[in-house]
Amino acid sequence: MPNYYSSFEAVREKITHCDAPYEPELIQDSERNSLKSAALRFIHQRCVGLRFDPTKEDEYTTGSYTGKSLRQNQIPFNMERDVDRLCLERALGDFLYTGVREDAYTVYYCFLNMFLNGYSKSKKMIESLSEYEQNASTLLKKHRDHYSHSVYVFALGLAIYETNEAYRKAFASLYGQNGEDKAECERRTAHFFLEYWGLCALFHDIGYPFELSYELAMVYYDREDKVRGTELYPAYRGAESLAQLRADETKHIAALFSRNFTRLEEVLAADITAKLRRQYMLDEAEIAKKIMQRPENPEMCDFYMDHAYFSAIRLYRQLVACLGLANLRKEHFDVLSAIMLHNSLFKVSIRGKKTPYKPALKMETHPLAYLLMLCDELQCWDRAAYGRKSRQIQYPSNANFEFSDAGLRARYLFMPELEEMINAYWHSSSKTVTTESTSDSFELKLYIEMQDPDNQFLNEISAIVNLTSMELCVETAIADCNEGRKHRYMSRKSFLNLYDLAVTLHTLKHKGWFMKKRESYYLSQSLEYQLSGINRAKAFAGFLDATGCFYSDRLLDNPEVKRFTARDRNTIAPLEHARWMREHINMGWHASEDEIKDKDIRELQRCHHLLLEGNPNDEDIQDHFHKLSEEEQEKDILAFPKLKDLLKREGVRIYRMKRRR
Repeated sequence: MPNYYSSFEAVREKITHCDAPYEPELIQDSERNSLKSAALRFIHQRCVGLRFDPTKEDEYTTGSYTGKSLRQNQIPFNMERDVDRLCLERALGDFLYTGVREDAYTVYYCFLNMFLNGYSKSKKMIESLSEYEQNASTLLKKHRDHYSHSVYVFALGLAIYETNEAYRKAFASLYGQNGEDKAECERRTAHFFLEYWGLCALFHDIGYPFELSYELAMVYYDREDKVRGTELYPAYRGAESLAQLRADETKHIAALFSRNFTRLEEVLAADITAKLRRQYMLDEAEIAKKIMQRPENPEMCDFYMDHAYFSAIRLYRQLVACLGLANLRKEHFDVLSAIMLHNSLFKVSIRGKKTPYKPALKMETHPLAYLLMLCDELQCWDRAAYGRKSRQIQYPSNANFEFSDAGLRARYLFMPELEEMINAYWHSSSKTVTTESTSDSFELKLYIEMQDPDNQFLNEISAIVNLTSMELCVETAIADCNEGRKHRYMSRKSFLNLYDLAVTLHTLKHKGWFMKKRESYYLSQSLEYQLSGINRAKAFAGFLDATGCFYSDRLLDNPEVKRFTARDRNTIAPLEHARWMREHINMGWHASEDEIKDKDIRELQRCHHLLLEGNPNDEDIQDHFHKLSEEEQEKDILAFPKLKDLLKREGVRIYRMKRRR
């Protein structure tokens, strides 16, 4: 059997006495070429056979399995890989519906497990960005979210690859993969794109904490009467310790590039120059110098710190740690050079900041850098504004995209309450955007840049990337942006600890285990089961909301919940049962008439006797729950009293909302 077939098909051929397992259908919006539909279709259709091992194909006939589900060796290896792909598809679909950072987290979690050998090694890198910018950036003048933003950028790139033939050809011209026939070549190239584009998009802003720290120092000493940089400004010393290559790194990279390098900046300069020299007449030594000057000489970037430098360096170190130096390919350095280019290096140092500008980047020149810069500019909606001035600007709350082979049409949606302000602006005598944060025109800055006849927003994009083969139409609209899709609960905490909570909840029955042993047991199960634990931890805020409770890391005068009441339990248990059921149905599990005692068979067939067939509604699930035995019902509440104690250990308490008098 060719290794690009779906593993579900192979298992179904063997299991003739049961209808399962079936790969779940693709979930799409009503519009076929919307962002969500196109991005998920890419994963669902182009990525069939993702990460399959052709040497494992005989497992379907021998019955000697090496894949893991609840435990190792329960299912065929390639079937596990199919389920992993489905996990990523579902996680991205959930995020594109809600846009919340907790759902962005599960996309990161899937990608890291699939392509960087697990989440735990990258845990600090991922969580630091989210927590640092959420807590520190409120002191800045300008700053918006880069955590959820990066997942949106990821989705945009998948949608463009799925719908635009010109980009697929440009990408394949550099990265086309070999195969038995054209269809297999295209599949392998799509798999390659998913991995390397994911590295670009999801981690292109991972170095932002370095820029945030720099800006915090600048803001603290800021004087309105002084031009930026004419007095005190900080810099980073010792950057060579980050970029200096060890002897083994030098040897490995020399084999890839047929040259010797001593610092990572030199490698990236060589990669950038090789791709851009013809279009921009670059000098490699000059590019290397400009890259090296970024941390220690911010005056080279108008006294701004280039986070792209630190993102590229940080990701390189993470790739070595997660993949091992021997597994680094030359294409990984294309990812790093794309990240290095996406901010000021290309816009200021290569394209130039004074007219006449050099031409915009063509997609054939550096496909990854091209797509990263395009999607980074397009993704300006639904971004949390943290900085003082950023919070005063009205950004789009949502966006509708229509992707096609010719290009894309982007319609950015602004909330209806802005309509009066917008009408007043268009009827005013002056049509200039003031920089005064108290003015209406400043609040409408982005809307005006998109809506003015000159369309500054579109012009800035076309100055960076060549749109000849990627027609771009930018529109605006006043519309209800369906904000109800977001989880808006009272519960708040200032840290992202879903992983630790999921690990602990998953191993509650193993009393006395230390965290390291709990984590080892948790990671011994498949990505599907790990995500199930994370989803259970994420759902807790909604369950508390339904009981009139919430959690917070602040000491409040609300009554603290010491224990859950019978009423709380009767509310939470059916909700957890519904979450569990919908999660399994969405992942392709089916109902079985009788309980399957043999867990190996259950995992292989993906059948469970507690599931309902089809797409049950809330009332169906409620009725089903109340027909369960007390023992089964107890499973749906057992973990949550323990979760209350876990949260309290980390300074998070559960409170009841005060009753109105």
